[in-house]
Amino acid sequence: MDRVLVISNMFPDKRYPTYGIFVKRFCDELKKSHINYEKSVLYKENNKLIKIFKYLIFYFRSFIKYFNKNNKTIYIHYASYSSLPIIIGYFFKKKRVIVNVHGSDIVPENKLHEKMNHFTKKILTISSKVVVPSEYFKRYIIKKYNVNERKIFVYPSCGINKSVFYQKTEDEKKESRKKYGIEYNKVVFGYVGRISSGKGWNIFAEAIKKYSHESNSVNVEFVIVGSGPEEKKLLKIINDVNEDICIKRFPLLPQDELCDMYNAFDYFIFPTEREGESLGLVGIESMACGCPVICSDFAAPKYYVNDKNGFKFKKSSPEDLLECIKKAVLLDEKQKKELIKGALQTAQEYETSKIRGILVDIINKDWCKMVKNLVSIIIPAYNSEKHLKECLESAINQTYKSIEIIIINDGSTDSSDSIIKEFLKKDNRIKYINKKNEGVSKARNDGIRKANGEFICFVDSDDWIDNCFIEQGVSYIKKYNLDIVIGGLEKCFTNHKKKFVTKEKIPKVYIKEDLNELENKIVGYKCKLSELDECFMSGSVCKIFSKKTIDNISFNENIKIGEDTLFNIDVFRNAERIGVIPDIWYYYRINENSVTQSFNPEFKNEIKKMLKELKTKKVNNESYNYRVITSLNGILELYPFHNVSKMNVRKRIEIVKNICEDTFWEKSIIDINLKKEDNIKNKIFVLLLKKKKYILLYFLYRIRDTINRIKGGI
Repeated sequence: MDRVLVISNMFPDKRYPTYGIFVKRFCDELKKSHINYEKSVLYKENNKLIKIFKYLIFYFRSFIKYFNKNNKTIYIHYASYSSLPIIIGYFFKKKRVIVNVHGSDIVPENKLHEKMNHFTKKILTISSKVVVPSEYFKRYIIKKYNVNERKIFVYPSCGINKSVFYQKTEDEKKESRKKYGIEYNKVVFGYVGRISSGKGWNIFAEAIKKYSHESNSVNVEFVIVGSGPEEKKLLKIINDVNEDICIKRFPLLPQDELCDMYNAFDYFIFPTEREGESLGLVGIESMACGCPVICSDFAAPKYYVNDKNGFKFKKSSPEDLLECIKKAVLLDEKQKKELIKGALQTAQEYETSKIRGILVDIINKDWCKMVKNLVSIIIPAYNSEKHLKECLESAINQTYKSIEIIIINDGSTDSSDSIIKEFLKKDNRIKYINKKNEGVSKARNDGIRKANGEFICFVDSDDWIDNCFIEQGVSYIKKYNLDIVIGGLEKCFTNHKKKFVTKEKIPKVYIKEDLNELENKIVGYKCKLSELDECFMSGSVCKIFSKKTIDNISFNENIKIGEDTLFNIDVFRNAERIGVIPDIWYYYRINENSVTQSFNPEFKNEIKKMLKELKTKKVNNESYNYRVITSLNGILELYPFHNVSKMNVRKRIEIVKNICEDTFWEKSIIDINLKKEDNIKNKIFVLLLKKKKYILLYFLYRIRDTINRIKGGI
């Protein structure tokens, strides 16, 4: 059974029930969400030698569990200290890694943190998803670590358990105050947290001292809950406070008592100075108990505290905090109730039951399945080392960022594989399918099956696309409500280029009633839509398809030539609205070694297979006949009439006869009605074939080739 391996260097036990409590809650959420998991965790140890020994065991155990075949997803908490065995394991076997980063992972607060931060940087590059507690932290790691925004997900640390943190009745609040010796009729300002650097306890203490010296009010009480290495400094400040002001001190309380304490407060003071304050869950817990928050206008808390649920003061400013305290004391009951209402509403957004679905999606879904308007770019590659880098660069550099790039290596024997793997390191949006050679149609179908996008486009590995292709295409799809959008292409020959684009100057939308004419143009026949060119209509490239139009449709894997035409006919029949855009989006490199450009004796058989399949599509008869004429013409040019072919005239004419008197071609030529053919060249071609004048046909080809060479200056 597929399983999630949870790895953390912090986890609570009986001695330290709050140490890494978030990870325990995370595991509880996995269980409630019916997600199978096992864990490799480390419990708190104070003895340094024993601690080092336990870390070694923790790393070894995590490394071994990484290779368990059932552990399909690796979920890491506290990346700095937990990632090392996964980084090593990933070198040998790549797995799906999700890393949940916390404050000091991203913002080192001492020299040891800075050293361990190297592991954070490495795990961020190999992870498929990065989970952060807040939008603040998301923005922070994008800016500082240059992490791809698309793989970052906000999940607020399991949120608030409303069965633990909730607003009590007035009678219960009286009991809470009585429990801690706090007078019921006083305005109470409370702090809960460690008494250590960066937590801001000193800012609160200095504000209390200033209040005691500036105000005669005795209707206020202050509470400080917590312990830590700077308690002596705290006591020194408290000793300077006017004795008329009451300050109560408590050690750090267990979680089940915090609800009572928050309910005893009127306002929760959150004076953090830590850049790594990634969420500040204590502030949200206090809000869940109906306690508005007064916080420093800094880090994550400033994003959820506002004038409807509390106050904000300038970071590290006791004077500014004091002004907020004075303002809070002067609020009337109605104003205070409004703040309490706002605090409760904010906390509701973080309730565990409401955000559980986010965790399930993070674990079970690919990031790309969660992105709106995602476009899947499918790139089949076969021995494309010469141009593959240019192709992939054009894909990853799209101005439209919500893309996934699916590369299918169709059994390449050159360096295509290593090139693709280099790009995999650059961009997490790339998906790689490495398979045996089975042809471009099978490769594209594999890409379609792998695609998660709402839209799909195809790019050949020899070609490249304009940087604005996807952005403009999606924009047109949305603007005109399209199922398919088609842009122009530019054929790039060795010495020149040729553009194929609609003759319309503005985008034009074709609806269901235009289908027959569009089909004619796909097949290559003349049609009323004279502004269109079959060159960019018949291929699968320079288009963006809505995925719904491709449902249950695939490329015919038995067809090697013209498979795009057959595919497009089926897909276009599924569409309601098709837009053609007067922009060049696609650059089509003419490769003389490709199957459609080079001399290939099998060409004639593949064309025949394609035409037989086209016949089953029941396209317009004249359109089909036109394709028969152009296809047979192409066979003769690339086979018996090909200049590379080392055959004498008699042999060439004999082959022409054998081809044209094949049952399929003979019947196809007989079925063509010359009266309906108005192209003079095609009419002469069919007439000579009907009359079996193969020698004359051959010499007409030779004369035409000679004229073309003279025109070309050869």
